[in-house]
Amino acid sequence: MDKIIEKYPVFKIVKTLLTPETSNALTKPIANKIGETLADIWEGLIGYKIHYWKELKNHKYRLHYEENINQLLNNMHEKLTNVDDESLQEPEVSIAKAAIDIVDKGIYNPFCDDMIAKLLASSIDKQKCMLSHPRYAFIIDSMNELDYKILQDISTKSEIIGISLISNHSEQFIIDSQLLNSASIEAISLSISNLISLGLIQFKSYLFNKEYLFKENETDDYIEFVNHDEYFETDEGDSLRNFLKNYGYDAHVVDFYLTVFGKNFIEVCIK
Repeated sequence: MDKIIEKYPVFKIVKTLLTPETSNALTKPIANKIGETLADIWEGLIGYKIHYWKELKNHKYRLHYEENINQLLNNMHEKLTNVDDESLQEPEVSIAKAAIDIVDKGIYNPFCDDMIAKLLASSIDKQKCMLSHPRYAFIIDSMNELDYKILQDISTKSEIIGISLISNHSEQFIIDSQLLNSASIEAISLSISNLISLGLIQFKSYLFNKEYLFKENETDDYIEFVNHDEYFETDEGDSLRNFLKNYGYDAHVVDFYLTVFGKNFIEVCIK
């Protein structure tokens, strides 16, 4: 085992998994298999890049890379060693490969290193592996930081309200979120569109369904709910409906839901 650790010094996960003191379960043969498999995948997909980057002493990304790769590896170390002993399994190669294959994304975009680490950990966790999928790596690679923050927000709430914004006979979607205090409506709507295209969330269109699903009037519950000052307040204390109206949008509450794929993705990579 010392030779494996020596062969892959950059892959701190291997050393952790192959150190008996880490956990009693790691003295079992399966621990050796986990360490060897992950190390082989790592070296094959990313190891040569790391060796190359280290040699570029004057490269403008060098310091940025060194700090972020250490953060990513430490995150992987933490997530892998937190897997319950009883849940350890030989790595699901398709998931482990997918996670390690997008390590570049975590190096240059630290906001997603936690998702990558959790996806990798799911490959050796019997419970999480049932909910995991190699395509999660594509989803992580297709997200920006605001997409990630929106999913974090969704994961912490028991109920999410979808909102249709109508302007000039066009429609876009947002959710009730304090992120409106720090990001533009357009940016949030764009992130929502991306999460829809990735198959994680769905909205019912107000424009398409208004003649068939419900008709609004001044006493309609939808209107009252959106118009309620306690429903959402900006930093300036304005209600959500008035806040959106000031930007030229008519706001309507619509059905919002997570897809099964979205629920599982949040369970594996966000929570």
